[in-house]
Amino acid sequence: MVLEAVVSSKNIENHPQHMFIYSVIISTASIWAAHIIFPSAQSIVFIFLITISLTPVIYKILEDKEKEDENISSHINLSFFESHGKVLEIYLFFFLGVIFSISIWYSFLPIATTDNMFSYEIKTIQDLRGSYNCGTLDEQSCSTLSITANNMKVLALCFLVAFFFGTGAIFILSWNAAVIGVFIGELTRSSISHHSSTLMAYAINFPTGIGSIIIHGLPEIAAYCIAGIAGGILSIAIIQGKRPERIVKDSAALMGIAIITIILSGFIEVYITPIL
Repeated sequence: MVLEAVVSSKNIENHPQHMFIYSVIISTASIWAAHIIFPSAQSIVFIFLITISLTPVIYKILEDKEKEDENISSHINLSFFESHGKVLEIYLFFFLGVIFSISIWYSFLPIATTDNMFSYEIKTIQDLRGSYNCGTLDEQSCSTLSITANNMKVLALCFLVAFFFGTGAIFILSWNAAVIGVFIGELTRSSISHHSSTLMAYAINFPTGIGSIIIHGLPEIAAYCIAGIAGGILSIAIIQGKRPERIVKDSAALMGIAIITIILSGFIEVYITPIL
């Protein structure tokens, strides 16, 4: 792939912010390729195209990380961010790039086009706005339980897909980024009447949209990324016929951190975000 030759995995490892630009280009190309080639299923096909396009780069980054972990002497104890911070940063820039790209297209394209282009994402947002049914539990406890249970499923899926398919967590992260991008686009459209232009509305609502979800969304997405890293490095180690104890322990520790983070994000979403 041409872009893969221009933007190497080493370049992104050394300059994680380049992943933002790379993911904007890839997601834009994927959206329009799906729109032209698969018009009846474009809202899900473009997610697959993003995944396919980014897999070689992310796989190489995870492979380098696995080799680095294997070469570290057992007596060297690195902190979590010293060991995995760079990969998390790369995932974060990837995630933000997809959000930015999709929110731009959703905000500025005609409604008739985006309703078809992002139909599954729109339906997902509508479903998330529905009510929960938890029997005799109070509303806040019900919401916390439902949100945490759903997020745990996504977390497990991130790990399993990354484990069985190497970098499969990219698909889950791309999907979540697409939903958030559409959400921001909806905020932009709803406020156009109050501003002189769509550009002004977007300039105001992009930070507003990010701000409305960042308190609980950042730890939630971080947990998904951590689960993806855990599954990915374990998968690569097994594929290469290596089963070092350090990598297995790292993977288990990462999943433990991810689970705690998901539980925390559920409480934040229900009890803190609404009052901000």
